[in-house]
Amino acid sequence: LYRRLREFELDAAIVHAAHGDAPDVNAVPLYRERYVLLAPADMLASGAATMTWAQAAQLPLALLTPDMRDRQIIDKAFADRGITVGPQVETDSVASLFAATSAGNWASIVPHTWLWTSLLGPEIRAVEMTDPVLEADVVLATNSSGPGSPVARALAASAGGLALNEFFDAQLLGVTRRR
Repeated sequence: LYRRLREFELDAAIVHAAHGDAPDVNAVPLYRERYVLLAPADMLASGAATMTWAQAAQLPLALLTPDMRDRQIIDKAFADRGITVGPQVETDSVASLFAATSAGNWASIVPHTWLWTSLLGPEIRAVEMTDPVLEADVVLATNSSGPGSPVARALAASAGGLALNEFFDAQLLGVTRRR
């Protein structure tokens, strides 16, 4: 996406922040992603609201493919704890991870920002990943050379006034407090 912005193939993109790697890109902060474990209720301890990375590694996992940025963040969290995971299912779709979890055989680690897209029934639970709580900045990126397109300028001007952290955090609280 950053390459496509630089080459003017895209006017704007919503991406994970590239700290120091994209000096030719303007970035407007949108929100901060955190990670949750989705699992069939019977895979989790009753009343648990959090899970450590070490505990998650013991579950049969369905994860994004290794080329996806969220998967790279997840893999680093495991690696920083000396843990190697071998997911049983890999996909390039977060929606597919929700479906795999709903099938009852796998747990998944997904950004908390996806919780609002799917109603979790009592058979599926979401718990916050801890030790550590990982956060990833998501930004609206535009090419910094030239004035940019009218669409890119309008998006950047609007993005600064959004309260997406509050929206996504409210979704997370609503889901993780429902046990």
